[in-house]
Amino acid sequence: MIDETRGAAAVELALWISILIVPVLNVADLGLYAYQSMQLRQSAQVAAQAAWKLCDPSQGNYLPAATNCPNLRTTLATAASGTSLGANAVVQTSHEQYYCTNASGGLVAVGTQGDINTSGSNTVPSPPSPNDCSSVVTGSTTRPADYIQITVNYAYSPLFRQVSVVSLLATPISQTAWMRMD
Repeated sequence: MIDETRGAAAVELALWISILIVPVLNVADLGLYAYQSMQLRQSAQVAAQAAWKLCDPSQGNYLPAATNCPNLRTTLATAASGTSLGANAVVQTSHEQYYCTNASGGLVAVGTQGDINTSGSNTVPSPPSPNDCSSVVTGSTTRPADYIQITVNYAYSPLFRQVSVVSLLATPISQTAWMRMD
């Protein structure tokens, strides 16, 4: 009797490929998710830097930026779309507020928050009264610093929705950047 083993390797290969395909697809999807998350972080940082450059206090009286810095919303949107994500990187929220540094070096919000809205109805942040950090650090005469916070979103869609663990991760991806304006 002749032992028929032709094609056995092909059957084994097909079995192994069917077992390994799901992890390989997950690795590809996770890699793309991580890359796009990093690109989004860069988008947020570029937008924050563009705000600082546009509203540079040494070039004029642009602070608070929410109301005194011309074309701020447009600048933020243009800068955020400057990565490989393009126009899919969308500025979700932009806030401006005054902060003081506490004894351990952390930022503590003081005054009221201002918003840079896409609708054009910006609100102005107000510094605390008196305009110093004495409410955070007793006896401090340091003035609070003006910070802008920009959050950028990207709607990630998994490549292999049915088999990917990336479907379980947060989407849209959201990244936030801060910039001291003064």
